[in-house]
Amino acid sequence: YSVPKQSSLYLFKGSSYWTVKLSQMKSRPQPISKLGFPKQLRKIDAAVHLSKTGNTLFFANDKYWSYNETTRAMEDFYPRNIIDDFPGINTKINATSEIEGFIYFFCGREVHKYDNIKKQVVQSVKAISWLGC
Repeated sequence: YSVPKQSSLYLFKGSSYWTVKLSQMKSRPQPISKLGFPKQLRKIDAAVHLSKTGNTLFFANDKYWSYNETTRAMEDFYPRNIIDDFPGINTKINATSEIEGFIYFFCGREVHKYDNIKKQVVQSVKAISWLGC
């Protein structure tokens, strides 16, 4: 995921992450537990930075966490169940993106456009359509 205001990009693989700033690697691999995740969590499925709140949402299995980029800490009362806070997203999330205030959930062969204000999926399309095929 990227945080444009910080000119930073975070890359995840397994239980590690790297920080890239201004196209340069800024860290050696760090354990994801350093961000506040439980040590037993083995990988992050998807992450998306929300420009409106400044927080980053991390998705793993059927849970999600909210990370405050300003305080560099997980928000209280997380993790939470994805299905409870994102009705209509009830399958494994492979990737996420925010575009024009909507969260796009890539789930298998489908992409769900999610309105986070209305708390509902407003469109679902085949993922291959994103490639112009």
